[in-house]
Amino acid sequence: MTSPLASVALFHLGPVPVTAGVEVTWAIMVVLVLGGILITRRLSLVPSAAQTVFELIVDTVDAQIRATMRVEPAPYRAFVGTYSPSYSSPTGRRWCRVSNRRRRISRPMPRSRSSSSSP
Repeated sequence: MTSPLASVALFHLGPVPVTAGVEVTWAIMVVLVLGGILITRRLSLVPSAAQTVFELIVDTVDAQIRATMRVEPAPYRAFVGTYSPSYSSPTGRRWCRVSNRRRRISRPMPRSRSSSSSP
């Protein structure tokens, strides 16, 4: 019996097998590098419409980082800029399957501090 997770080598580069997943990764890398080269080759101080759109996106991400984290955005820009609202975090789900029915996961209530004053 073979595993459904097994990858079939399409070819070998020396002793290293190259699978379909590696080819897809290489294709994505080529698209990103060429896209970056094409986007950044004609930057100017007087921006075109396309440059204005990209600068607006970067400025929006920077403003979000400043507003939420209260730090300069430069070290976090690349990481936060990869986030897309269309993706959902697997840890962000509030529902789980328990005994064939859906049940809401409840968070423990924070302990309230008693406001009793001692005379």
